[in-house]
Amino acid sequence: MDRDVILDLHKRAVSQGYRKGVQDFISLLNSDNEVFEDMYGYVVEKGYPKTKEDFAILIGVENIPVKK
Repeated sequence: MDRDVILDLHKRAVSQGYRKGVQDFISLLNSDNEVFEDMYGYVVEKGYPKTKEDFAILIGVENIPVKK
């Protein structure tokens, strides 16, 4: 897991109203497809060139959350 990436994503989430800590945010990334997809879109906009699977590995998500 790339801690700097997690902290950047958490900072973005907080700027959008997220109120919990980093550990809770990591759990959310692991369980909420909408949040995972939003954060993947964010890093792609910033120039991240790799797949969702690579992004999941980068942020320590074991299984990409399934859309409910």
